[in-house]
Amino acid sequence: MANEIATWLNKGYAEKLVKAATGYWEQSRNYVMWAVNQKDESKNEEPVLGFLAWERLTTRLDDEPIDLYRKRVQHALVNTIDAGEIASVKSIFERLGLEVLNVRERIDGRDWDIIAIDMTDTTLASANELLPELIQLYGRTCRRYE
Repeated sequence: MANEIATWLNKGYAEKLVKAATGYWEQSRNYVMWAVNQKDESKNEEPVLGFLAWERLTTRLDDEPIDLYRKRVQHALVNTIDAGEIASVKSIFERLGLEVLNVRERIDGRDWDIIAIDMTDTTLASANELLPELIQLYGRTCRRYE
């Protein structure tokens, strides 16, 4: 339907007007769609991601990969609600793409405040420096993690 005008008007200024209007609205559509797509944390540009992170009270950790940062921004509200609950520690890490095998609490023969998190070797190798910071953000305040 775009570019369709009456046959007696498809020459000269009317044709130029149709092309100009079509180009204008196509460009306007592109601008609007760019703005809409910036709300998606997985695809938006990094400066816009920073604004979304600020809005969700999330700061980027030192040496944090951009894909993990995007996941933290995307799941910020749910992670904050789940933070501090033993079953939720596993859920939080899984949302961030970090595989957790088991979370054990009140282990026999150990201090009562120790929580053991069992992870795969690949997870430990890939996020070794970030794990203490993530546990500090999302873990229980009166517990020790290993």
